[in-house]
Amino acid sequence: MRYVSSTSRVIVSDLLGSDLHFYRGTEGPATGFTLGHELLGEIVEVGKGIKRFKQGDLVIAPFSLSCGMFLSFPASR
Repeated sequence: MRYVSSTSRVIVSDLLGSDLHFYRGTEGPATGFTLGHELLGEIVEVGKGIKRFKQGDLVIAPFSLSCGMFLSFPASR
């Protein structure tokens, strides 16, 4: 594991309108694709550089991902 990464176990995820295109087969890969985003998970492992979270914490991963440390990322990212 990287110094500033963590590993989470997904507890639940939801399907939204943007997922329906994949579900209906009108866009995206036909197989090998897991639908859903905006998930709830539990941290199972943290890197040494992670200070804000610990094993067992519940976390969310919204559609717009951010580490919460910066107001915005440069347009090139």
